[in-house]
Amino acid sequence: MIKKTLQISFLSFAGSLLGFLCQLFIAKYFGATSSFDLFVVASTYPLFLTGLIAITLNHYLIPELAKRKNIKIRSKFYFLIFLSFIAFFIITAIFGYFIAPFQLLYFGSSENAEYINVARIYWVCAALNPILGLFQSVHIVKNNILYVTKAHLIPILMSLSFLLVFKNSDGIIILAYSLLAGTILNIFFLARSCIFDMTPYQIKLKDYAVLKSFFKKMNLIVLSILCYIVFQSSDVYWCKFLPTSSLSYVSYMQRFLVAFTALNMSTPIQLFLPYLSNQINSGKKNVALMSIIKIFRVSVTLIIFQSIFFYIYSEEIISALLQRGLFDEVATQNVAKLISISIFSSIFYVGSTLLLRFLLAEYKYKISAASGVFIAVTYFVMSGLFTMHFGLIGIPIAYSISWSLYFIKLLIHVFRGQWNLIFNTHNFVFLKNILFNSSLFVLIGFIMKKIYGEIIGTSGFGIIYLMIVFLFMGAIYLLLIIKIFPLEDLKYLYKKYFHG
Repeated sequence: MIKKTLQISFLSFAGSLLGFLCQLFIAKYFGATSSFDLFVVASTYPLFLTGLIAITLNHYLIPELAKRKNIKIRSKFYFLIFLSFIAFFIITAIFGYFIAPFQLLYFGSSENAEYINVARIYWVCAALNPILGLFQSVHIVKNNILYVTKAHLIPILMSLSFLLVFKNSDGIIILAYSLLAGTILNIFFLARSCIFDMTPYQIKLKDYAVLKSFFKKMNLIVLSILCYIVFQSSDVYWCKFLPTSSLSYVSYMQRFLVAFTALNMSTPIQLFLPYLSNQINSGKKNVALMSIIKIFRVSVTLIIFQSIFFYIYSEEIISALLQRGLFDEVATQNVAKLISISIFSSIFYVGSTLLLRFLLAEYKYKISAASGVFIAVTYFVMSGLFTMHFGLIGIPIAYSISWSLYFIKLLIHVFRGQWNLIFNTHNFVFLKNILFNSSLFVLIGFIMKKIYGEIIGTSGFGIIYLMIVFLFMGAIYLLLIIKIFPLEDLKYLYKKYFHG
């Protein structure tokens, strides 16, 4: 069991690193240009649908399959869902083919055949996604999580391969072709070992009634997870009123934040989430709420250190990672500015994810759906208002405020009647110590940057130096949270894993 968990963790981490490497190559070869703006327009709405489907199936289809213990009943349900997803594929692919020119029309480039084809390919990928999600769900229910984790690497490896082999000959459309090839290979890889679980045991017309019930509940789940996917769709609309390349800058910001929060959530989630799930399923609500608080405290402690580091060195980090090829100094400055404004929203992102999981586990779909609509509307309206007054930086401001308001809204719903779990001495001590530690850390970070800049100059901020500074500042932060103003959750983990 431990070996399997370690393998899954390693492959997940490797996938994150390879995915980040893909982003570096994309920045190098395609930069932050008007062409990349058009690519984002062409791909955003199909990717919106893809994300909507993938996250919804993860939260909803897996429990629906798992609760059908009888093999014949599960197999019949599996087959019916598969048929409905085949129909979805046909309808969506046809819809995408005809809607693609209109996507580009709004940017004034409907005659650009390359970007119309990009949009059409992405729509085909979106149409295939439910089938892929179904096969993934079947494997997860059968506890073949390692197999699914391996499958996740296929699209990433395909993207890397296409970028390295075809970068000079086919242009930006290779990103679409690589996703299509990766999706198809992923489906075949997963299907070969679970397709025979899907046997139509005497399907009758009345059996299709189960689909009506399934999709009726699914609508609320779709609204619930808008918080994860609504942002770039809103950005595509508002950035058309901003200068050229604005959408590219915002897109790189969003990609960076997604990668950053995903990497930071993995450790505390893996440590505590299995316990949280068991507590919710066994009806121990108070214990589950205390676990949420503990996971959040650990996550905040880890994220705030990195957020401060990225805030202080944002331009140097983006320059070292992305500034090459078509990604120039202007792009570096703009993307760094956006990240420095939005990086601390990761704290509210993690907290909101935990609270949303709790609401869904409690089957409070109406509350979670209303909250999803709330953040979607809030972000769209605020983005419009702030971009009118502040220009491009209005988008990360809207992003940060939207996540904080969404977090507060979920917090009120989840802890209503249980405020003693929030407002207590332990949490106040944590808040006091994290504020002291963060303030000292900010001061130390700026002093180190100033001294180094005076001695060597800003041109000396290379990737090696940044890694050394990150490790050095990490050691200082660890000293602060373990010894100076100790944070009990991290102190406990430190003693458990490093001092037996």
